[in-house]
Amino acid sequence: MDFFTQSTPEELQEKRAMLKYFFLIDIDGIIAKIKGSEEYPASISSKRSPLCSDKLFNLIFQTIIEATNEYTCILTSPGAHFFAESDLKPLDSPDSSSVPKCYRDAIYYLLQLSLRNHCIIHGSLHNPANIDSFRIRKKGNPSPNTIEICAAEHCFYEPDRKNHPDNIPQSYNQKYKRKIPDNFYSQQILKRIAVNISETDNHYFVPAPSSYFSFYLFYEDFVQKYNREIQKIDSHSTYRKSLFNAYNELCENSTRHSSHFDNNYCKLLFDYPLEYYYGFSSIPVLARCLENIHNCDTPNSLHPAHMKYMEGEQLLDIFKQVLQLPNVYSRGLFIQYAIQAIAASTHFPLYMQAPANSWVTQYTTLEPDDFSRGHNISLLRKFITTLDQLIIPILENAWDVVMYHLFTRDGNIPLCDIYREYIKEYLPLLTADFTQLSLQEMSAFFGDSRYLDYQKLNPRHLNGIFQSKKRSPIDPASLSRTTLCNVQRLMASEISISRENMFYPDFPLQSLSASEEPSQHMKLFIKNHTKNIYHYLHKYS
Repeated sequence: MDFFTQSTPEELQEKRAMLKYFFLIDIDGIIAKIKGSEEYPASISSKRSPLCSDKLFNLIFQTIIEATNEYTCILTSPGAHFFAESDLKPLDSPDSSSVPKCYRDAIYYLLQLSLRNHCIIHGSLHNPANIDSFRIRKKGNPSPNTIEICAAEHCFYEPDRKNHPDNIPQSYNQKYKRKIPDNFYSQQILKRIAVNISETDNHYFVPAPSSYFSFYLFYEDFVQKYNREIQKIDSHSTYRKSLFNAYNELCENSTRHSSHFDNNYCKLLFDYPLEYYYGFSSIPVLARCLENIHNCDTPNSLHPAHMKYMEGEQLLDIFKQVLQLPNVYSRGLFIQYAIQAIAASTHFPLYMQAPANSWVTQYTTLEPDDFSRGHNISLLRKFITTLDQLIIPILENAWDVVMYHLFTRDGNIPLCDIYREYIKEYLPLLTADFTQLSLQEMSAFFGDSRYLDYQKLNPRHLNGIFQSKKRSPIDPASLSRTTLCNVQRLMASEISISRENMFYPDFPLQSLSASEEPSQHMKLFIKNHTKNIYHYLHKYS
């Protein structure tokens, strides 16, 4: 999976057409609204600042969210809760009175903020800066946009690494020359991202922006140690302490390695693929969720006993699906919210069950004993599928089209400069793990107000909160053996390296004029069209 391929104008035009004529989203109206705003001129001014970009990014995302409400309302509208949750609260909170009343609103805000962050990261990775700025030494490449990784010599710079020897090739030959088995996880990743492979001499040609990450996979001893530990695991293995030790060591080593970059943009190029493939932020959250579910029927548990019905192979399969989500820094937040919402659900929502042509939201009151594993698992799978196959692709495509029209087609400011300036200032916020926030920190977002206005939020304050928060390694001592074995299986399973494209069901295209307000008839049509898409997605996924 190549995270760094920039969309061509033709591909962007296709995305625009799909948004406008298939999903019936007024993408032209979104662009026109943003161009007419106060934020847009400030962002393209010669005196622009990262704060100007932040205000513009907030405006773009809010405008897109509002325009795509029929698809994204499950994350934004108080009356459209996907799980029909009533009183959302942390699963480890013993007393509802100790949970701020705005907790659910804070969760919904953080879900949206995390998707906004993902859109910015997605946009920056698909608009890589000029290759020369990477300070890469190129040698014998098949094209100027690729870098050679080989077993015989180190073909490019490793920037800002402390105590790095001056004579790179000789040092590499002495210490790092190796032939790595093809079935090692890191080798499988390299093969997927390589643009050209020479099997005879173990050469890989990779896109230049992924060179830091690719070479780290090739030479780092901690990566190879983790490779070897995974090879020892099968689906029926008992808990292996050595696997968790290797995983935590790799996590800590990659964090140290990332800190050696003096450029936040390069740091993101290195860190994002690591998070995608190894889930350093996600797997600890999944471990906590598994532990909560496994122990929910014990006498001292604070969690609803009916959550026990979720335990089993199907839940592990869904967690593997979570590890494929592209919003790598907020996967844990979404699954944590989903588990909390299922625990707080007091109604059986026939949300996806009714025929699309007679869409009626119906609720049937259930007692806790009536909850079934099938219902919980089915709803959880539908939530993750909706996020992965519908909501995130729509937001990504809309973001790409809007940014292209604002800065590339109709503007004169290089888009990569906008992203790099912003990332340099706000990387901690963009890569924040919101599951680390305390109740007090979450409630501070809202203060005395029930709803938070994006435009009034100080991004520097948020940035500061996450400046000091670090990745939390997995603590085997805090988890039961059953949980550890299940987490071990998540680690040892090959994470899907290529994300499938968003589904394109065979529906006739319908036109929506961007120049006029949709009539009530058109609004009803769009609503029913959206429900058909939801129905199709979950029937055939």
